[in-house]
Amino acid sequence: MTYGTIPAQQGEAERLKSLLAYDILDTPPDPAFDEIVRVAAQVTGAPYAYLGFLDANRLWFKSRVGFPEPELPRAATACQFTILEADPLLIPDAAADGRFPSTGLPLARNLHCRSYLGAPLHSATGAVGTLAVASPQPDAFTEEHASIVGVLARQVITRLEHAIHARAQERAIRSRQRIERALTVERNFVSAVLDSTTALVLVLDTAGRIVRFNRACEETSGYTYAELVGRAFPPELFLPEERPLATELLRRAGSGSVGQPCEMQWMSRDGSRRCIAWNTTTLTDGVGEINFIIMTGVDVTEQRRLDRMKDEFISTVSHELRTPLTSLRAALGLIGGGVLDKRPEKAVQMMDVAIGNCDRLIRLVNDILDFERIGAGRLPMSFQQADAQGLLERAAGLLDASAQKADIALRIEAVSMSLLIDEDRILQTLGNLIGNAIKFSPRGCEVILRARPLSGSEAVLSVEDCGRGIPQEKLDLIFERFQQVDASDSRTMGGAGLGLAICRNIVRQHGGRIWAESTVGQGSTFHFTVPRAPRPAPAVQSAPAQ
Repeated sequence: MTYGTIPAQQGEAERLKSLLAYDILDTPPDPAFDEIVRVAAQVTGAPYAYLGFLDANRLWFKSRVGFPEPELPRAATACQFTILEADPLLIPDAAADGRFPSTGLPLARNLHCRSYLGAPLHSATGAVGTLAVASPQPDAFTEEHASIVGVLARQVITRLEHAIHARAQERAIRSRQRIERALTVERNFVSAVLDSTTALVLVLDTAGRIVRFNRACEETSGYTYAELVGRAFPPELFLPEERPLATELLRRAGSGSVGQPCEMQWMSRDGSRRCIAWNTTTLTDGVGEINFIIMTGVDVTEQRRLDRMKDEFISTVSHELRTPLTSLRAALGLIGGGVLDKRPEKAVQMMDVAIGNCDRLIRLVNDILDFERIGAGRLPMSFQQADAQGLLERAAGLLDASAQKADIALRIEAVSMSLLIDEDRILQTLGNLIGNAIKFSPRGCEVILRARPLSGSEAVLSVEDCGRGIPQEKLDLIFERFQQVDASDSRTMGGAGLGLAICRNIVRQHGGRIWAESTVGQGSTFHFTVPRAPRPAPAVQSAPAQ
């Protein structure tokens, strides 16, 4: 069997590219296309009809009526000529057409047709297939049939174009969804990173409005992101005196000048002020325009407090060292120089001064060492039972000489009970409290030492003086290290401000607490709790022998 030669088609590569773009080859049946093919067969009275697409070598049937073959070689079909036409191609008798075999057009084995009517499926770059009807009888179709099949062919193209646009839209939607998922993952990742960092991260737009406020900012300020988003320098955070600095920082960052780090005060929800050290950078777009200003900060409130404490400590310890050393050097200089050789009573007085200043230096060194050992947990405790009355009497005896010298009377009011304590450390605590009471009470005053039960397992020990008193705002502060009610106390009365901090640590190691009550001008009372010793179990009496 000899078939006609496949005619050359200009732009075949573009046509095939369009065919592939429709993504129609070798796809499952489509009810809509099946219906169009059935309509074409019914309208024209054709026993055979098909919707076929031509690739480089074959005619593949998307839908067919009356024959079983899924595809035919391209060279064996009339459709190879139809796709060259602008309008439907009508072949009255293929057997009389020199382009085809004398038996007609093949559709299947032993199935040939003489009448053929095919309408090309035109895309923008060429026909990709045909909608065709065929009959074994010659002259089976008319021009009217050709017009109807042409209309149906345009419906096929319309559906193909709709499908390709739908697929493009679906791809665009999927692409957008992938991008949105990626952005969501990235946004969640950035949020997780920002919220997990200990640094404060504050993101502002170029107008100073808050667009991001991480968890560290929320915890430090006490405000949530939802409360502050979209607001520029909210007064809840930025103090009036800090707003000019914040505005200037924003102005410099917005102009591209990041500048040096700076510190600003934040007002927390609880009313406290937090000192924040800020660094500023900018986020720009693709053309270098600044979109956001990123401020990263560190809460240095505690660091600045420690810096002040360190400065006060250095100042206090320097004075505490310089004063006794100067006095000691002077006393020893007089004695060593022989100036007092003929005045033995003055020499003895100078020796007493030297010994007193040595004791003062030893106490300072011991306070510092004790505080560090207790704070590091390196000071072992030995808990034993001790009588409360006897404990207060021993503490009073240790300070009796100092009390007599200051014309202070020590009075004990104690309930008989047994305590479970490290006696040496509790005596150190009482000694600090009694020493302070003597130091700050006027001559002729009475200092009262008390011990009473607080519960079945706890007792409270108290030291009451009649001194100048402590302001309410400093009642908690005085238990911090290097802290005193008045900074001048270290110069006029001695002490480095470690005594009460040591007392607090000792009491804490006993599982207790320490606090002060005071009225300015009327005196102060220091209380601390210690555990009571458990009562011994009652002896079990044995039954008398029978």
